[in-house]
Amino acid sequence: MLVSVVLPCLNEESSVVACIKEAQAGITTAGHESEIVVVDNGSTDRSIEVAEAAGARVVRERRRGYGSALWRGIREAKGEIVLMGDADGSYRFDQPGPLIDACQDADLVMGSRLRGNIEPGAMPFLNRHLGTPVLTFLVNRFFRTRITDVNCGQRALRKKSIAVLDLRAGGMEFASEMIIKAALAKLRIVEVPVDLRKDTRDRAPHLRRWRDGWRHLRFILLFAPNAVLVAPGLALAAVGVFLGGPAFLGASHFGGAAAFGGAGLVLLGAQLIQTGLIVKTWYHVEGFLERPYLTRLFRWIGLETGLLVGAGLFLIGLIVAVPLLLAWRDGLDVDPARVAAALMFLALGVQTVCGSVILSVLGIRKRLNSS
Repeated sequence: MLVSVVLPCLNEESSVVACIKEAQAGITTAGHESEIVVVDNGSTDRSIEVAEAAGARVVRERRRGYGSALWRGIREAKGEIVLMGDADGSYRFDQPGPLIDACQDADLVMGSRLRGNIEPGAMPFLNRHLGTPVLTFLVNRFFRTRITDVNCGQRALRKKSIAVLDLRAGGMEFASEMIIKAALAKLRIVEVPVDLRKDTRDRAPHLRRWRDGWRHLRFILLFAPNAVLVAPGLALAAVGVFLGGPAFLGASHFGGAAAFGGAGLVLLGAQLIQTGLIVKTWYHVEGFLERPYLTRLFRWIGLETGLLVGAGLFLIGLIVAVPLLLAWRDGLDVDPARVAAALMFLALGVQTVCGSVILSVLGIRKRLNSS
């Protein structure tokens, strides 16, 4: 069986040859044929020349970024199984057997540095004890995976399975996107321990701890709009109705305070729900995370429906507000709870109209494609 080893490369002259030779020998020892694909991402040193001299097939990827390089390498790979890892000497390619063997029954095999051996100085303290555990916990929690090291760069995957995921991220967050989309697509993901060595590069690392960590975190959170936005929004709205409903009906001892508090929570919850729907729609339309039910939703519920609902809510607000304005004009006392109710319905109406416009604009492409 042909195994393609994909090595993203950016100024790795001092280490890429050792990785190539190690991978060639390791895969041969495992009983397979090897193909080494080095994806150069704009090197200014002699990485291309030394890689080709070592027997690798070099592919040039003009779009900068770790994800862009890896995805190009996966597409260019000819093997049934693709083994990927960094070209800085930090990952061992002389013992690929467990990764390749696990890939016989799985679509994606994750390496785990935390379950393997980590040489002293190979992994920064914060990366090992803060960044990786937190990101791994979030991925496991939101996407129901069971892995211990979401950031491990050494992985094996079945090309025919991963190719259908249409990975898009161009930067370091590509590593998270691969796991998230594989989990959402119900692909089989397993994990094996791998060792991490201190890299042999003679340059500064490409990884920027806080910048790239934030990009991973942002990507994970935005890919879980139900858990991060919609569910909290529903909870806040429910609390707002529970708190403000009795006040609106004159059955609360807290009066205006409860009414304004409840109205504020309802509006905040509605904003979170609407934002979650916008995020889900954008991912769906752009192909990051397609959900067929959203296409059906666009077909059944269009802009006109949203406008009518928003206008109805705004009208309710006007019906409540006009008598209050007349009473205030005549110098009469007004009920703070009714003021809160009027403001809430007016704001919900405007919010619904604006959200419907945004969702309709985002859904235009899907409606056109499905018509």
